[in-house]
Amino acid sequence: MFRNTPLAIILALVLITTTPGISLAQEEEVIPEPIPAPTAELSGPLSFSFSPENPAPKTSTTVRLTSFGVNLTSASIRWTVDGKVVLTGIGATSYTFTTKTSGSATAISVTVTPAVGEPVTAKNSIVPGGADILWQAIDAIVPPLYRGKALPTTESTIRYVAMTDIRSATGRIASGDLVYTWRHNNTLNQKASGYGKFSHTVQGSYLDSSQKVDVEITSKDETITANSSVSIGTVTPKIVWYTTSSLYGPRFDKALVGNHIVSGSDVSLLAMPYFFSPNNPTSPRLSYVWSINGQNTETPSTPNMLFLRKEEGGEGLARIGLSIENVSTLFQEASANLAVTLQ
Repeated sequence: MFRNTPLAIILALVLITTTPGISLAQEEEVIPEPIPAPTAELSGPLSFSFSPENPAPKTSTTVRLTSFGVNLTSASIRWTVDGKVVLTGIGATSYTFTTKTSGSATAISVTVTPAVGEPVTAKNSIVPGGADILWQAIDAIVPPLYRGKALPTTESTIRYVAMTDIRSATGRIASGDLVYTWRHNNTLNQKASGYGKFSHTVQGSYLDSSQKVDVEITSKDETITANSSVSIGTVTPKIVWYTTSSLYGPRFDKALVGNHIVSGSDVSLLAMPYFFSPNNPTSPRLSYVWSINGQNTETPSTPNMLFLRKEEGGEGLARIGLSIENVSTLFQEASANLAVTLQ
C-alpha cells in the first residue's frame, strides 16, 4: 500500500502512529523563507567635487566622483565632456580638464556601471568666472607721483576692491550686480559682505603682522561663482632724506644716504616719513624729534623740514638725527641719521 509513497512520509506516519498524543491533525507544514538575491539599489546619489572648488578661466581642474550607494572601485566608469567620451575605465573616479573662458560652460556626464546592477548617470556643468583683489593702504604717506604702492604698517587702513570678470549667456555681469562674501583672517566680515559690495576698507590691528583676505563672488542666480585671495604683510615705516628748495621744490628723484656733500653754505633737508599714517607728514599725530651733532634741537615749524647754514669759521659738517613716532598708534615709529657736509 506504500509502494508509491515517499519515504519521508512513511517515516512520519510511523512516528505519529507510534507516539502517544500526536495526530495528523496537529502537524503544520513549515515552508522555509527564500534567500534574497543581491540588489544594486543605491543608498545615495553620485556626487561631484571640483579642485579648485571654483576654478578660474583657463585653469586646470580635477573633478572627482563619489557615492555611498555603489562600490566605485569595481565599477566601470565612463566620462563624457561636452558630448565626447574622454575616459573609460574600472574605478576611474577622477578626470582633469581645463576650464574654458569666462562664462563658457563645460558639461560633464558620468555613467557608472556597477559590478552588480543597472548603470546610473550623473551630470554637472561648471562655468568659470575671474576675480582679483586690488588693495592699497589709503592712509600711508608716500611722495607725490610715487611709482610704488602705499604699503601698510600696523593699524593702517587698507582699501580692498574686487575686480571681476564674470559672464552669463547674455554678456558680462556688472560688478554691482554680484553678491560678495568677504573674509578676513578666515573670519566672515558680515558688514562688508552683500549685494554689490565689491569694495570696502578695514583698519588693521597692531596684533596682526599680516592679513589674509578672501572674497567669494556669486551671480544672483548662484550659477556662477568665483574666488580670490590675497595675503598682505605689514612693513616697518622708514625715513628717507631729500633736498628741497623754494625754486625747485623737493628733489624726490634723488634720495640722500650716508654722507651728503653740498656745494654751498646752506641746504634745506626734507625728511619723508614713508608709510606712516595719516597720509600727511605735518599731521599733529606725528611727533618729530630732531638732533644736530648729538644735541636735540627745536622742531621746525614745518616739522619734516630742516634748514642748515654753515657758520663762518665752522667746519661745515652736521650729523643729523631724526625720530618720528605716531602718538595715536602702537609700533609706528622710525629713526634715521644723515651726515651733511657744506662746502
